[in-house]
Amino acid sequence: ESTKLNLSIELQLLPNDQNDLGLAVKALTQNRVEAQGLILVGVESPHLLDAVAQLECPVTIVNGMDRLMRINSISPDYELGGWLATRHLIEHGHTQIVHVTHPYRLSLKQRVLGFRNALEESGLEFSYAKNIIDTQSCSQSSNDSYHAIIKRIENKTLSCTAFVCASDMVALGVLKALTEYGYSVPNDFSMIGFDDLPVSALCTPTLSTIRIDRERLGRDAVNLLLIKANRNSSVV
Repeated sequence: ESTKLNLSIELQLLPNDQNDLGLAVKALTQNRVEAQGLILVGVESPHLLDAVAQLECPVTIVNGMDRLMRINSISPDYELGGWLATRHLIEHGHTQIVHVTHPYRLSLKQRVLGFRNALEESGLEFSYAKNIIDTQSCSQSSNDSYHAIIKRIENKTLSCTAFVCASDMVALGVLKALTEYGYSVPNDFSMIGFDDLPVSALCTPTLSTIRIDRERLGRDAVNLLLIKANRNSSVV
């Protein structure tokens, strides 16, 4: 979308470590003169958002939110996605379903909320201890979910028939752990991922997943930024 509109984009990576966010704030603040617009992807840190809200250039957040509503944002409906994924498994007869995640971000917490709502609307009881397998890792990698499931299998505490995974990468880790212990998907367990990454079509069996239209998010983010920029330029 940026190329089509003849816009120049510069990529700047921000640290995940909360202790390093001060460096990110400094970098963004120092570059505010050069930047005519700013798109933040997956940013939710209040400290960083406070700094960004002070910038004079237009800003749009993708896959994140400013709860004080100072900055425009655009995100998928993650709560609905969690609900749809869980509802799909319930409609296929599953009543013992767990959600594999580490809900440290708002978008992940919204998935959990959708998961819980789908269970309770179907008359199934929800409890964090029973229905959530927490990977205890912010990376949400396949390695994290792999070890989380291995631990449950070895401790004989894996009491479910289906998994709702916070992402496709998390689902791949779950699938690997189950396969190594001789379980079959979908014969022994069912699962569904989230994101619809290309890798989901390459694993065996092909992974069912909730699709996120990333191209649409990108287009809408650029257009939202331009709308904001045009509004600012029209103010006398």
